Amino acid sequence: MIDNLSNGRVGVSFASGWQCDDFVFYPDKFENRYQYMMEQIRDVQLLWKGEKLSCKNGLGEEVDVEIFPKPFQKQLPVWITVSGRKESYIDAGRIGANILTHMLWQDLPVIAEKVALYRQSLQQNGFPPDSGIVTVMVHTYLGDDGHAVRKKVEGPLKNYLRTSTELVRLMLNGQSRGTKNGVDEQEDISAELMDELVDLAFERFYEHAGLLGTVEEAASFVEQLRRSGVNEVACLVDFGLEKADIMEGLTYLETLKNLYANKPDNPIQVGVTYLSAQALEQVQNNSTLLEYFTSQKKILVNANDIKSVGPVLLPHINVVKTDITSGKAHITVCEDIPLSPDKGSFVSAISDEF
Repeated sequence: MIDNLSNGRVGVSFASGWQCDDFVFYPDKFENRYQYMMEQIRDVQLLWKGEKLSCKNGLGEEVDVEIFPKPFQKQLPVWITVSGRKESYIDAGRIGANILTHMLWQDLPVIAEKVALYRQSLQQNGFPPDSGIVTVMVHTYLGDDGHAVRKKVEGPLKNYLRTSTELVRLMLNGQSRGTKNGVDEQEDISAELMDELVDLAFERFYEHAGLLGTVEEAASFVEQLRRSGVNEVACLVDFGLEKADIMEGLTYLETLKNLYANKPDNPIQVGVTYLSAQALEQVQNNSTLLEYFTSQKKILVNANDIKSVGPVLLPHINVVKTDITSGKAHITVCEDIPLSPDKGSFVSAISDEF
């Protein structure tokens, strides 16, 4: 449903989980959680493509299940959330999934090494090595004065870090088990030691693991990410700042984004939908549907139905003619989809119903 409402903008990231207490309802799945996740990714992808899965219902009977409505995208964009395991990067490459990771306990050279393994895995499994998206999540707040930014984010970011003792330990030591910074994993941390750990964690975050500071400083960090093989940044802006500060920071973030905006020769995706005569009537008699289609999609209609198109919908219509031969429909677009003069090219996504 969300994929249809957003004109095909849905993407999903799967995570196996690592906190044992999150598995209280399915404790038997904790040990092999990663294997279960890979199986579930396969099942979701099959359902997304329109296939059915055989499952047992409450009476133990086998039933076929499928999803409805059909999604807008023919294939679900999938990310795998990885915290650092090299094997996870390689497994993502095996199935052509994207990568979603972070810099809690990974520095750029380590990420670059793992991204290289990921792209090698893509190629070895029949995918173009540069096809995968490597997304890194980073805490983000930008302004015109680096000192002012640091002063504004220090309190909220430290409070944010303080909420997870375990993450602070892992981030500082780069490990997942054992003793960290001289403190056993199961041992309670004193208030004094926690303050020290949070101070160290904040310094690392601010200097080496976030888009924090001025646009110029952030651009330098983005370039380092690019050289490490990262091609997408997910900006985490809500870590305790006031709403007004967040909104102000977004203006500077937009400036940074525009430095890396799409070039004119990059494809621009245009949603294309075919409406039958019956669908045309329903759309034009429903103000909500009419607003949706006129604002978000280009529309193809049969040449025989063009006379029934009203003046509101007409500017968005592209006529097609159909020739039914031996049970097969041969479709010809009679006019180009209108594009703004500054746009170079487009990729059309035509739904299954067409």
